[in-house]
Amino acid sequence: MRYPTLTRSSCESLAKKRLENSETLIVEPTWVGEGNDFDETPVQHAAEQCRELIKINPSNRDKDRVEGRAARYLYQALQTTNSHSSVPVHVLDDPGFWRYLSIRWFWEFIAWRESKPFANGNYMKYLDANNPTECVITRMYLRMAALGSEKYGELASVLPSATDFWRSHIIRVRTATAPPLVRAMVELQRDQRLFTEDLREFAKRVNRAWTNVVLNIYEQDEARKLLIELKDDLGTDRPNSGEPS
Repeated sequence: MRYPTLTRSSCESLAKKRLENSETLIVEPTWVGEGNDFDETPVQHAAEQCRELIKINPSNRDKDRVEGRAARYLYQALQTTNSHSSVPVHVLDDPGFWRYLSIRWFWEFIAWRESKPFANGNYMKYLDANNPTECVITRMYLRMAALGSEKYGELASVLPSATDFWRSHIIRVRTATAPPLVRAMVELQRDQRLFTEDLREFAKRVNRAWTNVVLNIYEQDEARKLLIELKDDLGTDRPNSGEPS
């Protein structure tokens, strides 16, 4: 597949122009690879859906939940490109590909999602996929990938105020490699909400469990049973402490 990319310097230059409200911005990527050209139509449609979410939620305080909804659109687009085949792994591993998508198609959503750092000129880490757990659209993709399938897409946005849950306790750690475990964690957090302090201790116990247990071979029901055991060991009959996560 031939696909479009942007260098980091080109991405930064274009971002500055975007921030200056350039009305005639032209994004000229470098195309790399061989074979059929990457079909941008599904991605364009996903970007339009994301912009609609912004219109519906212009001042929504729970931006992470909106990000979870947007993640479904992006993931689905990258699973249905070029005659319904997914984008190859080597393309998804190329930060330049994600820089292009960020600037060309998802700029408005990213700028809305990270409006505070953008206002302070701190924007590149949210555009540059060299840091995939910070770059907005790569972390969106990773959220869906951690769930294992678009079939479970509703779980990407089921939790309120869940920024810390997704970034710190799912996509930045080994847990993200075990979709049944991730789904079990999301459902347990939905059904029996833990707040910041207890959630962090619970997540630590899950991470430590990897030392003795191969968690990515667990089915979802088995994973849920293990998680309930770890959660019960917290002594969660005490009041939840901290803020929602």
